[in-house]
Amino acid sequence: MTKSYKLKAVAAVAGVFAALVASAPANAYVYSVSKLEIKDLDVSVFAAGTKVDISAASNYQFNLTNTAKFQPTGGSTWIDAQASGCKGNVLPSAGPVYTTCNTASPVLDALVANAPGLTAARADNNFGVLGADPVKSYSNADSQVKTAKLVQGGKTNTVQIAESLLNTNGSATANTEVKSTTTLVTNLVIQGGVKADVDISFASLLTLNGAIADLFNGLYTSSAGSNVTFSLSKNGTNQSWTWSPDGSGTSQACQFSGGGIAGSSCSVIANEGNLNVTDSRSSNPDSFSQNFGSFKNFGLLISNLSSGLYSLSLQATTTTSVDRLAIPEPGSVALVGLALGGLGFASKRRSRKQ
Repeated sequence: MTKSYKLKAVAAVAGVFAALVASAPANAYVYSVSKLEIKDLDVSVFAAGTKVDISAASNYQFNLTNTAKFQPTGGSTWIDAQASGCKGNVLPSAGPVYTTCNTASPVLDALVANAPGLTAARADNNFGVLGADPVKSYSNADSQVKTAKLVQGGKTNTVQIAESLLNTNGSATANTEVKSTTTLVTNLVIQGGVKADVDISFASLLTLNGAIADLFNGLYTSSAGSNVTFSLSKNGTNQSWTWSPDGSGTSQACQFSGGGIAGSSCSVIANEGNLNVTDSRSSNPDSFSQNFGSFKNFGLLISNLSSGLYSLSLQATTTTSVDRLAIPEPGSVALVGLALGGLGFASKRRSRKQ
């Protein structure tokens, strides 16, 4: 085969593949993202029926967990997991006052988790949405407690993101979890049978979307989720109030165990968006979006708590999951095979002539 003929053969094969790509969709990926920001979280304990803050918090603990996974089709799962935690006490009568958290921002930071075996990675503490791309593949998770009232004063702010994108066959997941537990010691500050109210308020911004836009038919899944739950329990009992904001307004009822905390009530004050949502798609092409677009307000009031020890917890998670098994159409495979076969036949024919 002459050099000129080889060049013509390569050009012919390139033309076949160009024709295939030209007839396919412009993008090729399976993608999902879940990003959650909690802004100006404030937890106040008032003497019942007043706005007099009785500063009942004592010890506290924050925990962050970031996990990212990738499993190529037919292969083993590769995992990157990062975690961090800190704790402290702010009430002298409950023990030494101390903190293992950073007193400068960020109060707590866990390293970013990037799934091994993929072509792109998120930089640590980059909480921007990376977005879809027709070439790159990645799965990553990161989270941070930016500020904390019990450490620095002011209000608490957190951010977390999970994001996954595949342009190769396999499965990828990402997960972030922010957990905060605070003990409220009301019996140390409330005298004479006076009861207490716990007021919780914050704003939140949720970015949650996904898409499937692949070149070939196949088996695909794109899903993303968010979960935010507040819980106040009375220590030494099975009594608790739990709230998972769902965006249904102030008519949403608090969940409870043990009949709720005896003698108290739980009321939703503001509930402007659904922070507990999961969405998914499996058609190609398809997409979904549960974005807030702007910060939404949330508030909860638990009233008439009697003296005792209480634990207040916040748990916030963001998750993504994508699966890709692209199956080229038989006609496309046959076209490429026919082109290559034709080139081979022409090559043999030319060789015999020579």
